[in-house]
Amino acid sequence: MPLPAMGAAVLPIRRPLLPRQADIGGTRECSQTLERTTPDAGRSREAMSLTSETGTMLREFLRSPIDTGAVAPSSRRLGTAVTAPVPELGHPVVVELGPGTGAFTGIIQELLGGRGRHLAIEINPQLAEMLRDRFPYVEVLTEQAAALPRLLAERGHEKADVVVSGLPWASFPSTVQYETLSAIREVLAPDGAFTTFGYVHAMRLASALRFRRMMREAFEEVVAGRTVWGNLPPAFVLHGRRPRAVTPTGAPHPLAPHRPVRLLAEDH
Repeated sequence: MPLPAMGAAVLPIRRPLLPRQADIGGTRECSQTLERTTPDAGRSREAMSLTSETGTMLREFLRSPIDTGAVAPSSRRLGTAVTAPVPELGHPVVVELGPGTGAFTGIIQELLGGRGRHLAIEINPQLAEMLRDRFPYVEVLTEQAAALPRLLAERGHEKADVVVSGLPWASFPSTVQYETLSAIREVLAPDGAFTTFGYVHAMRLASALRFRRMMREAFEEVVAGRTVWGNLPPAFVLHGRRPRAVTPTGAPHPLAPHRPVRLLAEDH
């Protein structure tokens, strides 16, 4: 079955393209002035950037579908829902797992506004290099997400205030799900928050059900948000708070009575 069409539609350019820098004296000021007077060109540039990111995600998905897990960048609306726990005040430590092309990274940077510390862990070297170029104030690490406790300790941080995940949990085997979620639980502050998302079409897969069960074991509170229908494909957000304690042997805390994570009535 062929993949559906994906990516942002490129807006039509109703004005001539901007001249090259050599044609306008090579000054950044002239370029900025022209862009301010040609809003269509600015919108077209943004649309072309989104299309480029979609192409990058599709290429990396075809190269390594399990590690990449998505064929298109997440939408702004989904990013806003996933990054909601980032504090408005103070200097929080925010960890981003599986940032991909940076759909959530840019929003986190906007919310932080230069405060705190933002670590992004991306296993794909091509995507990691692209993130370093786009977001110079984010520390991008090409590592496994399960190495999170060591990576934070090496940088002088014992705990993280927020962990935002773009990882394709439903694509992972149980061992990777457990090891990664255990690492998140280990580093998350008692009053911290973990957020991730899943795709609606995959929510009944055995691997997705297993992951949500693991989340209930790892956190005292797990809440599912409304479905973001405008995302491609539609997705829902999961929030985990109050990480359960870990025994000295590393075994999970004794399980609380199982209560299913339910989506809101509006989502069905």
